[in-house]
Amino acid sequence: MKKSYEDLVPSSLRMAIFIQASLFTVFSAILFIFPETILEFFGWARADGIITRLFAAALFSIAANIIYYVREEPERVQHAVNQIFLFSTIGLVGMCMSIFLGAQDRPAMSWLLCLVFLLNHLYWLYNRFMVAEILAMEHEKLSDIYDSLKNT
Repeated sequence: MKKSYEDLVPSSLRMAIFIQASLFTVFSAILFIFPETILEFFGWARADGIITRLFAAALFSIAANIIYYVREEPERVQHAVNQIFLFSTIGLVGMCMSIFLGAQDRPAMSWLLCLVFLLNHLYWLYNRFMVAEILAMEHEKLSDIYDSLKNT
């Protein structure tokens, strides 16, 4: 019986990607519509609406891109996982820099955001290894099939 692409990647990972994309979409929409209000809530009193809306647009484009790959072959799922991982990693570094440079008025909220990015980073780091393992197994199977066809 031939396995479909969806059988190769666990449904829990596909669901996690879908949930992450949904969260990105909702947050980017709110941030796009109410940039100053949201940033002030998180402790940035000097919010720039233009840059914030550009960030929201970029976040929305990441969400649209990863949702597109959720039902595709494992290589494309890996691409989605890598995008989320990179966003969470760079976001974590940016949050830490902001905290250490004193660019916030509510440090507790900034530390909470930093914790969210850290947990997100660790979760998607684990998923990167999981998808890489799935791809390695599939490539090994394909290599064995190719070798057996070549030898006949």
